[in-house]
Amino acid sequence: MHHVYHALQRHISRHVVPQANARIARLIALQDPSALGQQIAKCQKDRLAWAFLLWLCSIEPNVLQRRWGKRAGLPQRGSFARQSIHLDFGQLLHHLPVSIDREAKSKGQAQWLQWHAAETVLLDLWGRAVSAAEDMAACGFATRESRIEADPPILRGQVRADGSATFRRPTGSVPGRLPPAPRSSKHVRRERQAKKQSGRSDSLKAVARGPCLRFSWENGWQVMDAAKPHRGLDSQDIRRFRLFEKGRPHAYLIRTAEGFVGRLAAPSIEVVDTTAWKAIDLLRTAYRRHCEQFAPRQAETASR
Repeated sequence: MHHVYHALQRHISRHVVPQANARIARLIALQDPSALGQQIAKCQKDRLAWAFLLWLCSIEPNVLQRRWGKRAGLPQRGSFARQSIHLDFGQLLHHLPVSIDREAKSKGQAQWLQWHAAETVLLDLWGRAVSAAEDMAACGFATRESRIEADPPILRGQVRADGSATFRRPTGSVPGRLPPAPRSSKHVRRERQAKKQSGRSDSLKAVARGPCLRFSWENGWQVMDAAKPHRGLDSQDIRRFRLFEKGRPHAYLIRTAEGFVGRLAAPSIEVVDTTAWKAIDLLRTAYRRHCEQFAPRQAETASR
């Protein structure tokens, strides 16, 4: 049950309700049931996020305290205490009367039936959570204290004489439906990758063109031609990152025949060192010095 619960939880949070944690946190912060009902009525994504919370609460009793304790106004444990996950097996087993014929003698076959039975029950609860959220949106009043109660579906599994296992839902049971994970075609993915690579090459050509300021501890500032990658602009010798400095400027780390080059796009600055981390550290120093030495002059020239 734990494995199936976590698998469905990951699928819903990634493909059905993107950014579910942030949406649920904002909804919990509203506090007022009327305001909450109006919000989920006008936004379908928020309505699905609220259904996701109702589904989680019906399965995992301490999920609010574990994941949204501060937003929900619940008492907190220690700041660094790891809170375990406890499923409400009593509630779930109430929804899980499974009948397996006596022919099921294989342990693997019985486990296969249990996995599918758990999935059916959890999907049934998901469908009821979505219906509950839609009812709350329709009446304009939403509360998380509502429990999802329903008549339990009866699941029947059977192992045939040839060893194959079958599993069927009872007539009239309509479990919740989950859309499949979105997948793009190979042609679309190749076009997207080619466009990304072309944009990357254009930006690198703009950076590697013309002269730039090179800083070193021995010679200070020098005007030199920009260093070229050891194996060309389309190679894997170039990494893009951002400096943890004011303005978070974009920078490049380039492997060349001289070693490693740290390069800023704007202002056009580069440094050279033997290792990657030394090049990044020296680039950070060069950027600070450039801001201290040349920024006041540029501001003065602009004022004239």
